[in-house]
Amino acid sequence: MVDLFSRWANALRGLAPFFGLLIFGGVVVTGLSVLPERFDDWLYPGILALLWGLTGLCFLYWFRPLPPSAELLTTRMGRFKVKMKRFFMAIKCWVFVLIFFGVILLTVRFTLLWFS
Repeated sequence: MVDLFSRWANALRGLAPFFGLLIFGGVVVTGLSVLPERFDDWLYPGILALLWGLTGLCFLYWFRPLPPSAELLTTRMGRFKVKMKRFFMAIKCWVFVLIFFGVILLTVRFTLLWFS
């Protein structure tokens, strides 16, 4: 799963500016919807844009491919460090999957609230 996410992050690394603009737009729209009363209807889309932008940048940052160092693999401590790095990457994968499904559930909930 780590390798699959790393390949996807490598393929999608060109979308980083889009996610940055999504975050910026989400902050602006959420800020505008909080201040005056005429933009109240845009609070939920602003929050959703912010959530999806942060999730996308988190994905691209956490799973960028890093090549293993050859000097790390020659010593026992180096091999241990590589194994620990792989272990924590697997934990990152599962945490990201939970974050992703949480954002999907929030998207459904906020969409229902927005249209009601």
